[in-house]
Amino acid sequence: FLVKYYGLEDAIQIVRTFPGNGDDGWFLKPKSEWEKTIVEGNSDAFVDTDPVDDVSHMRDFYAAKAPEYDGKITVPVLFDKKTGKIISTDSMSMAKALCGKGMRAARTRNKDVELLPSADDAAATEAMNKLVNELSAEVTSKVYKIHGSPTQAEHNKLTEELFATFGKLDKMLADSNADSAKQFLVGGKMSFADTILFHTAIRFELGYRWRFNIGGDSLIDKYPAVWNLVTRFMAIEGISGKGGSVLPKDITRFFWTSASLAKMGAVKTPVPTLPTMFTPTGLA
Repeated sequence: FLVKYYGLEDAIQIVRTFPGNGDDGWFLKPKSEWEKTIVEGNSDAFVDTDPVDDVSHMRDFYAAKAPEYDGKITVPVLFDKKTGKIISTDSMSMAKALCGKGMRAARTRNKDVELLPSADDAAATEAMNKLVNELSAEVTSKVYKIHGSPTQAEHNKLTEELFATFGKLDKMLADSNADSAKQFLVGGKMSFADTILFHTAIRFELGYRWRFNIGGDSLIDKYPAVWNLVTRFMAIEGISGKGGSVLPKDITRFFWTSASLAKMGAVKTPVPTLPTMFTPTGLA
């Protein structure tokens, strides 16, 4: 999202990855017949024709670039092609770095928009960090805790907490401005916190709610201010459409083709029917 938002494509090469199955895991270029069907099903997704060193799977990428690494093979990965080293695998720190002053000179879009407070403004920085941490704990991470719940009681408890948080965020947005086109979480303008909510909200509606058996209320119907934020972000140049950074159909397919997501949790509830609408209201 942030690479497209700031127009950083000349400085940062985006290499598309796909969810794998079994031992092969995440891949960049399809090798098996199963992997080829996954790529073909994501016709709008950007596929880099020349991944780093022509590596086809992320397990091989890690083995070649960080042989001492013994953690989980995951994405995203920030890799420096000049030094040949992995810089980071932490999505939050990567996102903040893309918003930082170190990348300002590389911006080709929204050059004067700062999504993070100035480092000199300690109070604003503390408030932003607090909100981002809350979003991460109570929304972004909470959905995975729900999916991995050891009991139905824990599943229900966490689900109630999640929807309570969505309600709180919806009110924050609605109260921020009478004009729905100007509703944001902090200070009446788009900020880093809004981008965090956007990513989780769209994944919730297209993936989490269905695949993780969360059920409950649709954001579209129950939390209009949150969904309004989603649709406004999707209208930003470079975010949606062919080659965009956020593809609704791609998101839904990911949650149904990821083997790891099917293995989590002890709560045995029926898997809901796959949504027939990949583009809910406002995302077409």
